[in-house]
Amino acid sequence: MLTCGDPFIREIAWLSLRHVVHRKTGRARQAPSNSMLMQYLSGSMADRLGANVGDASSLWSRVRRATRTIRPHCNT
Repeated sequence: MLTCGDPFIREIAWLSLRHVVHRKTGRARQAPSNSMLMQYLSGSMADRLGANVGDASSLWSRVRRATRTIRPHCNT
């Protein structure tokens, strides 16, 4: 979705991801950086990304969980 050929879908996906990460990090008035988005999708639990803030499940939280699950099985 983040690289979809349809610009409308792509923009909605990026906005949705930024919104989820913004809620997770709790940083008022500061949009999450690309680095923070990457860390979130990579399943990082560093800093506020590891905090339990009572998130509602979303497409992006499920992507994050899947990334953490498959990481031990990848040769990286």
